[in-house]
Amino acid sequence: YHCLSSGINAEYGEERERREKEEKERKEKERIEKEEREQIEREEKEKRDKEEKERKEKEEKERKEREEKEERERKEKERVEKERLEKERREKEEKEEQERKEKERVEKEKLEKEEKEKKEIENKNITSVRESSAHLRRMSLPRHPVSNIVQTYFREKDTNRFNDLLRHSSSPLGAPLVSLQDLTPEVSERYNRESTQVFQLILKAMGDFPLLPREDILTLQQEVVARGLRWPSLRDEILLQLVKQVSQNPRTESAHRGFLLLCLCLATFSPSERFAPAITDFLERLQHQTDPETGHPINPYAATTLEHMAITAKRGSRAQPPSRQEILAVKENKQLVCNVQLGDGPIKEVEVDPSSTIGDLVVTFALKMGLAPLGSAKIGLLQKEYGVFSLKGDALGWLNDEESVVDTLKLLETQQTEETETDPTKGRLFKSPAPKKLQNTTFVFLRRMWLTIECPSPSDPVPSNPAVLELMYYQALQDIKLGRFPLMEICKRKSSGNGVFDAGFEGYGYALRLAVLQIYTQNGPHKKVPVARKDNVNQYVLQSVIQDSNDVSGITLHSWMTRLNVLHEQMSQQLAPQLAQFGSGNDTAAATLGQSLAIGHLSEWPFYTSTLFVIQDQDGKLKWIAVSPEKISMLNEDRQKETSSWKIADIEKVHLVEGGNSVELDMKAGDKVLFKFPPSTPNSDYNFADILQTYKEPKVA
Repeated sequence: YHCLSSGINAEYGEERERREKEEKERKEKERIEKEEREQIEREEKEKRDKEEKERKEKEEKERKEREEKEERERKEKERVEKERLEKERREKEEKEEQERKEKERVEKEKLEKEEKEKKEIENKNITSVRESSAHLRRMSLPRHPVSNIVQTYFREKDTNRFNDLLRHSSSPLGAPLVSLQDLTPEVSERYNRESTQVFQLILKAMGDFPLLPREDILTLQQEVVARGLRWPSLRDEILLQLVKQVSQNPRTESAHRGFLLLCLCLATFSPSERFAPAITDFLERLQHQTDPETGHPINPYAATTLEHMAITAKRGSRAQPPSRQEILAVKENKQLVCNVQLGDGPIKEVEVDPSSTIGDLVVTFALKMGLAPLGSAKIGLLQKEYGVFSLKGDALGWLNDEESVVDTLKLLETQQTEETETDPTKGRLFKSPAPKKLQNTTFVFLRRMWLTIECPSPSDPVPSNPAVLELMYYQALQDIKLGRFPLMEICKRKSSGNGVFDAGFEGYGYALRLAVLQIYTQNGPHKKVPVARKDNVNQYVLQSVIQDSNDVSGITLHSWMTRLNVLHEQMSQQLAPQLAQFGSGNDTAAATLGQSLAIGHLSEWPFYTSTLFVIQDQDGKLKWIAVSPEKISMLNEDRQKETSSWKIADIEKVHLVEGGNSVELDMKAGDKVLFKFPPSTPNSDYNFADILQTYKEPKVA
């Protein structure tokens, strides 16, 4: 048993060793196979990685080559485009230079022609005055036209001495020509002093006495007339002194200036009742003197002076001496012309009479512009619906309809130039360093209120009358320029309504769209040459908007210029079908189309059809109110919403607060509402009160 067991154990041991050996060999084989597989996988992975790397390097190389090629093509395209634009710019500049030179040539020829005509008129006037003066020299002195009042009016009762006095003299006057009775010693002394001073001014104004370096002929002429306005008792004395200086005057130029000054005086104030017949007789005799060859009057001023004298007698004396503009018109024997600007747009010339009021000017200009057909029932509303304003800085001042045009011209001239000042101690007139050649005063014509069927509404914002449309467009541009239209506030709260304008210009798309419409309106469709340039972008976009966009969003001036030109071209293509309905090359149609779109864009503001005013609250803080035919609205800070309101129908009475630049409303409920206007807005209280009174009246269809 033992032997058998040993044999079995030996066999079992050998079998176990064999199995262990086989297991070991198997594991070794598996390890070797695993290592071989891993080696193969590593090699394959390395190969794949290498191939992937080579592929990526190849793609990167191709991408770089493609980008370099595209960059070269882009630069080449930009170079070609730049050369094209530069060529077009040079051609445009050359064309503009040629047009400018041609315009200068035409203007030069026009000025030379006008100067020639002016000289001919002056020579004719001088010749006429020479003949008239010669006639006065030939006239027997006792038969002088004013001799019929010598015994009752002049200080010199002796006829011979009177004839000596009523003769041209280059020497200062020792005493007045006219003797006034019942004067106190103080008044008599002042009257004598004023009489001799004004005679010295007349000598200088007529060129009979040397001027000081800073004295000016036009200012001297204005001062002579102003002396008569300030002291009515001095008027006959001034007129008699002028009659004296044009009588037997050996210098024709001096006589010419004397007759001009006499005409200006009689156009401003009237003589006394006892002297009026004599001065009328004097002028009528001159008027009836004619040239034997031509049959025309010898003295060109006589008829004009008589006309002015009759107008002055009818309407009374003026409040201001004549403006320089009026003096030059009278000197050249031409009609007085006023410059009237349509909002912030073109300036038109309007002829006015010396007796015209601001209301007459409003009606004349409105009819000339076609705002109402002549003879229509709408003419009676023109003086209310429209108005004439003065523009000083950023402030618009309404001019009352009853004010005289010529007086207003002088007031605005004085405010604008501050050219003259009087030394009260020496009684001499000085000329300030202001330029001699002054720009003529320009009135601004605007729509004051909304009365007629042309009034835009939210449902139909664009008027049918092209003249009204043009006025509203240029008035809107001025409101934007002066800050009356809240462009910046609207930009921050409202998009343009078109993604093309908002892309890249978020917060400024509204202003961008308006600027593109302005370019289209004023320049027509795109004509390959870019309109917007660095030197004129601020004509279409407010400088404050450009600055804000640069500070907040980094939108540069160049970005504005580029986008404006691109969008102008796109808009031109979009509007081409509509413009084609009017025919090709119709610039007026393009302007009308652009104005219509601009008004539609602007009328999205809820207070567009209201009249805006700036008021002060109790703390002195400025606020905006909007007046419509239905109500007065107090606006919030950004002028987008109404914070409170008062209905026009609830107003019982409108009061102007004396000397307070304020308007008080008596409401039907018994309470009172006070609106105070800042001093920087002249005549706002009168304009506000007049608009409310008009809206309170029964409506006119």
